[in-house]
Amino acid sequence: SNGRMPRDSSPFPRSGLTTRAPTAKGDWCDPLNMVGRLLEIPVSVTPTDAIRALRLVGESHGWSMRRLEESRMVHRFAIIMPLSRMTRVLGIEVLEGSARGLSLRTWSNVPGSAGRITWISIEIPPHLEGDEWKSILDEWSSLLPRCPWQWTFGERSIIGFLLPEYRRSRVHFGHEGIDVKQWTGAAPQEDDSALPKRAFSRGSEEE
Repeated sequence: SNGRMPRDSSPFPRSGLTTRAPTAKGDWCDPLNMVGRLLEIPVSVTPTDAIRALRLVGESHGWSMRRLEESRMVHRFAIIMPLSRMTRVLGIEVLEGSARGLSLRTWSNVPGSAGRITWISIEIPPHLEGDEWKSILDEWSSLLPRCPWQWTFGERSIIGFLLPEYRRSRVHFGHEGIDVKQWTGAAPQEDDSALPKRAFSRGSEEE
């Protein structure tokens, strides 16, 4: 009668979404804390090398994993205008184990007129943040056949000297806690065909 809205006694906010969500153990947590993050970094290794290194990490920890095949749109800059096309994406996902929910997808594209740059896209579950994630990334990078944030003079001369990807790679690895001044180790070349494959829409790989 006084024109005021009645007080909402509902336990849910007006948006219709709960601010807390039940976990598998029956307790409650903030759903924002259940969302991981996406990390995309340009690297100097091939997509196959990136997948193989994470597979080796998973095998050393006893994780259950599967391979992924997808496609995505990538861009390259021609003389007059940017061009877009589909490219093949390889991936690997952790199904069971301490890193459940971790996945890596990788592809390569031609940013200019020649030469290729590989990208990795890592989905990091929230429970892996901190020292555990740094340890996994450090182990992954040490199992690669070469330093992932360094390109040779010859590679830069083909791809382009002024591309921001070179510095971006070092900065991203540094922000994740990796010592970009030192890199050691290389993984043996092993076959990864033993992993189960999950097929998605598959685009043509860049020429």
